[in-house]
Amino acid sequence: MRFFSSLRWSLEKLAHPWGSAPSLYAYLLANPGVEALPDEQRDPRKVNWAVGALDGVMSHHVGAAGADQTLKRVTSLVEALTALVQESNNANLRALYDLTSSESLVNAADPLRDQVMERLLPNQRDRVASVGRYFATEGDRRDVVKFGVFLLGIAGNETDFSVLRTLSLHDEFTLFGAVALLNLGDDPEQCLWWIARNVHGWGRIHAVERLHDTNNPAIQAWMLRGGFHNSVMDEYLAAICARTGKLHEALRPARIDAPLFDNTASLLSALIQGGPAEDIHGYEDAPEALEHYLRHVAQTPEAGLAHLLTISDIARFLSQESWQEKHEKGWTEEHRSQLLNSCNSIQARMDWRRLIEEGLKSENELTFYQAEVAARDSGMDTWAIHFDRVRKEPLKSRSWFDLLQQTDNGRIDELLSFVLSILPLQDLATGPDTFMGLGPGFEADQVLDTVLQELKRFPVHGWPLIRTGLQNRVVRNRNMALNALMAWPRETWPADSFAILQSAYAKEPDEGLQKRMGEALRVQ
Repeated sequence: MRFFSSLRWSLEKLAHPWGSAPSLYAYLLANPGVEALPDEQRDPRKVNWAVGALDGVMSHHVGAAGADQTLKRVTSLVEALTALVQESNNANLRALYDLTSSESLVNAADPLRDQVMERLLPNQRDRVASVGRYFATEGDRRDVVKFGVFLLGIAGNETDFSVLRTLSLHDEFTLFGAVALLNLGDDPEQCLWWIARNVHGWGRIHAVERLHDTNNPAIQAWMLRGGFHNSVMDEYLAAICARTGKLHEALRPARIDAPLFDNTASLLSALIQGGPAEDIHGYEDAPEALEHYLRHVAQTPEAGLAHLLTISDIARFLSQESWQEKHEKGWTEEHRSQLLNSCNSIQARMDWRRLIEEGLKSENELTFYQAEVAARDSGMDTWAIHFDRVRKEPLKSRSWFDLLQQTDNGRIDELLSFVLSILPLQDLATGPDTFMGLGPGFEADQVLDTVLQELKRFPVHGWPLIRTGLQNRVVRNRNMALNALMAWPRETWPADSFAILQSAYAKEPDEGLQKRMGEALRVQ
């Protein structure tokens, strides 16, 4: 009886648990390079995850779930997979599908792999691989596809390479795809490097992290010449690439190539900024790397603004007061003094001023940004420049924040007059909702947000904007409007402010904000 049951086992004629929903794998084959997936449901009232961000955050910043919770999930998945492997029917397929589509697999992957390998692979490898191929190539939801890729990584073979490569090129699936290819490939490093070069978000972070111990000169050189760049934060990969790529050694020669020179500026700035990953404090060869880099900048008269910004970052880092810990990591007071003198000498060049002024006229956003930061570091006033950029594209300009940051009491009236002339206040005062105010369709709300968050610095200014903000659909704008109003002395509140606030309080859907509004109304 078992013999005939084995012959009949198949997933081909079972009904898809997802009905007619499209296969994500087929969608990626037909739309190479696309980011948004068909299963994505973006809610303007919630914070939505970027591609691959949920798994990235969970794997880097969120601790594993409790042991009991993880064990329960692993047990449920193994039991459901075992049932399907033993008998291919619609009920068993549906049960496994429901479990895999319910939550991320990241934190349960390791114990699940151990359980599947111990309980199923010795006798049922082919069927486990078949389930993996079915979910990976036909699944309609990202977590379902990841489960399929996960199974292929422990039970698949070389015939699955094409599917895994295709999925790995999308940042949402790179983590699982890279691990699967590592398990199946004959040359894991080359496979990982190929993936890393072809993805740019969380996928690159996952791939490069798994190259941390490579001794391949080509990969090391790539790491230093842009391999650390990603669309999330360069800081995630800066220390790995500096250490693995042996930055201090690469900078030793009297002359270095332009890609290494320019990318070193970005790499060192990311190391100094730190944040989500290991920073310059943990990079043991940082003193030598900084020394060589400063020498190269000093010998390059036409170094660009990116290098000026990095020099400023290095100078700030070297000027920190506490150095006891750094002494224990290879730094000395004499070395710090020498490096700081080099920074000061480079910053004293007169041609930097010319580069800044030229950059502030540029239409290139990166060039303008670099010039603006450099101008700010040197004490230049760029208020008028930002105002001109805002006037050209009031609802799209990226200069609003910098403009507001440089606005003072002598400039606020001119700015508010302009804001009132370009914002459709009546359209923005449609009543409260729970929108986050992000993405297309919220451009005017975002301008209002930027202005409102600074109005608390200017009491008795901007009541029309505050009144509009209290009736805006975006929760944050109503919060910022209340903050601005609360900064006014109570005796200066406009005549209609109490009625407006009372009406806002009665309609407010956010409990925390409603409580704040109630407290403001009770203050006499």
